[in-house]
Amino acid sequence: MQLSDIKAHFEKRAQKYENSAKWVKDERLLSIIKELSCVKKTDLVLDAACGTGVIAGVFLKQARSVIGFDVTEKMFSQALPKLDYFVSAQGESLPFKADTFNIITCRQGLQFMDAKFAVKEMYRVCKKGARIILIQLTAFGNDDKEYAFKIQMLRQPVRENCFLEDDLVKLLQGAGCSNIKSRPYYSFESVNGWINNGALSIARQEQIRKLYRDAPSGFSKIHEVKFIADDIIDKMKISVVCGYKE
Repeated sequence: MQLSDIKAHFEKRAQKYENSAKWVKDERLLSIIKELSCVKKTDLVLDAACGTGVIAGVFLKQARSVIGFDVTEKMFSQALPKLDYFVSAQGESLPFKADTFNIITCRQGLQFMDAKFAVKEMYRVCKKGARIILIQLTAFGNDDKEYAFKIQMLRQPVRENCFLEDDLVKLLQGAGCSNIKSRPYYSFESVNGWINNGALSIARQEQIRKLYRDAPSGFSKIHEVKFIADDIIDKMKISVVCGYKE
């Protein structure tokens, strides 16, 4: 996918982004991320693909300094008050020296990157003992992934990757991380709210609703799908995976 396509997609999404799903600002998820980070006042934090800066805001004033990078101005302009510094950059080629950061977070960014290169870049710019925390919407497992990925690809036409939790573990292992910890987080989300994100046509939104209506019973059971009035409720999984650089 071209960088210009990703920028165009998020230019359309920027205004509604923080209200597109409950998990975006949910304190329970943010507390999991903070807990895994073991943040200290002396830490230098990098928020990769920082978007509107929700994750960066968790670390502001909790760490020595918080730096964010992103590529979409309408997104990152909202993040600036939550950052000490901002850099316009791509995840596959970070403009930082090796052994710089104590903590790197990346929420919902790897799906738009060459994931292996991006995680290896995160590892390169980390200091010894640093924590890399990947936070991604994932399928629950092999039983639902095919159908879950079909829905995810329709919602994010610029997406490069879909993940299971184990895929994130393997990315960290492949980069060289050890002592990897995983924390699943679940959220019951309004499908109408999730797809009415400013970037999807009415026709594509209806395609997604139809997938839920026609879903295999196994998928519907795993996701605890419910039809309420004109909306659909889906139990979504966010995988939070943390690895250490030894």
